[in-house]
Amino acid sequence: MTQRLISTLLCEDVLSDAEGNLTIYRIFRRVIAGRFPAMMRRLYVVTTWLGEGAVQQRTLILSPDKAEVLYDCAGQVNLIGEQQVPFVNRFQWLAWPMPGVYWLRVLSDQQPLLADIPIRVECPGHPDQYSTGAQS
Repeated sequence: MTQRLISTLLCEDVLSDAEGNLTIYRIFRRVIAGRFPAMMRRLYVVTTWLGEGAVQQRTLILSPDKAEVLYDCAGQVNLIGEQQVPFVNRFQWLAWPMPGVYWLRVLSDQQPLLADIPIRVECPGHPDQYSTGAQS
């Protein structure tokens, strides 16, 4: 059986019970800030995997032009066949320098798995906030 990433989501908080079930709070579609640089206390990236063996997962948050890695988190996911295995990355005290589209990239053994996921960081009433980001 091959190793497959089957889902990725961004949220504000994650709790786990004794059986390993996750409760996910406030799934992000965008980040809204009143001023910049904007501080974000925490951001969780939850991935779900299927397969056998161990996966070395690395999760990156990239600048709008994708030239700079702003945040980097890594860990090992131990897969157990047909059972879905969640893996939780926690980023703390993120600083968003300006409004724009930042990018989330998930890698396995240093290879990107999917297309980069956009993270919209917005400032209400700022009309040209997306003019400098890379397009996908």
